[in-house]
Amino acid sequence: MVVQTMSGPGRDHLLELMKRKDDLEEEIARLSAVLDTNGVGLFDSLVDEEDFPRNDIDVYQVRNARHQIICLRNDHEAIMYEIEKGLYELHSQMRGSTENTPADDVPSTSNGSTTTTAPVNLINGHESDEAAACAISAINIVNQLKTIVKVNFVSPGSPAEDAGIKVDDEIIEFGSVNASNFKALTQIAEVVQHSVNSRVNVKLLRDSETIDVSLTPHTWSGRGLLGCNIIPIDA
Repeated sequence: MVVQTMSGPGRDHLLELMKRKDDLEEEIARLSAVLDTNGVGLFDSLVDEEDFPRNDIDVYQVRNARHQIICLRNDHEAIMYEIEKGLYELHSQMRGSTENTPADDVPSTSNGSTTTTAPVNLINGHESDEAAACAISAINIVNQLKTIVKVNFVSPGSPAEDAGIKVDDEIIEFGSVNASNFKALTQIAEVVQHSVNSRVNVKLLRDSETIDVSLTPHTWSGRGLLGCNIIPIDA
């Protein structure tokens, strides 16, 4: 029998990291709701045209929520890095266990002349929903690193270049648009139009490494608000 083990400290540590990730995301969502209640984003101005604190929002509450969100996002990024490492290690352990199992121990089912192996996922010798939950979480994490579009042109002196974006960068996340909700390039255009002179968080994939940049769409000497061109990944 092929036993793909997910037992031991490696699995326990990975599950603990995933729990911490979920807790961070829940707290970030709660704090983001505070900003939504006040009608401001993470980077909107908190002063009026005369540089006095705005009287239409709870400035102290907003500042506190913003500070906590930034700190929690940093913690979230660190947790995601540790989870990615843990998944690679866990996968290596499971693959090594499978490869070291004698072929005679593998159960098989026959259909005419065709024989297929039937590996079994076990945790501590018992089938468990925890294995499925861990696998689903792993898939979700991988989805968060999927790229949605690719940069094929960046104008010199443009907002995109100022932000550090380069040709051949692949975009994982553009503001609120990511692999979980991306359907068309017009979604990114809408984010740009609604973020003129405001910073947009962009996550890039460059040479197999993820990079976070802050991009501010605005008018400049060239065309458009970004000065770059993006195309679908499969274009």
